[in-house]
Amino acid sequence: MLSIWQRAILGLLHEEGGSASKLRLVKLAFLFRNEAERAAANEVYEFLPYRRGPFSFTL
Repeated sequence: MLSIWQRAILGLLHEEGGSASKLRLVKLAFLFRNEAERAAANEVYEFLPYRRGPFSFTL
């Protein structure tokens, strides 16, 4: 069974037409996580600042 975060990532990919670059997926997940934080959801993916934007080891 997929977790809510795994389903969210699949949903993001679906909205992108079924595929996205790694960089695009990380940026979308970062934005999604920030929106989920506002809804008092638990964080799963942690992001660090990087040259081209956020980076996540767990994603």
